[in-house]
Amino acid sequence: MKNYIQKREYQETKKEERKTTSRGDSNNPYEVLGIEKTATKKEIKKAYRQLAKIYHPDLALVNTDKAKEIFQKINNAYGKLYS
Repeated sequence: MKNYIQKREYQETKKEERKTTSRGDSNNPYEVLGIEKTATKKEIKKAYRQLAKIYHPDLALVNTDKAKEIFQKINNAYGKLYS
């Protein structure tokens, strides 16, 4: 059961990484978080938390250096939008 869960988490991480990597080059905080410009503060926070669970360097299952880089972009985007 544990191996199945780890495999599933790995697959989800890779899937999300492809999405974030494609929008991670952007300086647009909405694109980095994958949300619409009309997003509410609640939606911004939800998107941030979902991405943080995947890309936090302490929790990343693969390539912690890349996760750290993406996590910094996510933090910067969240800081711009939520302040």
